[in-house]
Amino acid sequence: MQKRLMLLILLIAAVFLIAESSIADPMIQYQYLTNFERTKFNEVIWFWTTDTTFGPIHS
Repeated sequence: MQKRLMLLILLIAAVFLIAESSIADPMIQYQYLTNFERTKFNEVIWFWTTDTTFGPIHS
């Protein structure tokens, strides 16, 4: 009986964890920027303080 109760508790916890992770924003919606972005001419892109980007960004 105690093993069944533990299994049921673990199953409920797993369902809550899976449901919570499905609510999170998928990372595919983000722009990925690094310090090494390059133009089509192979020049390094520099970002300055006054530069503005729009939308979700992940670095």
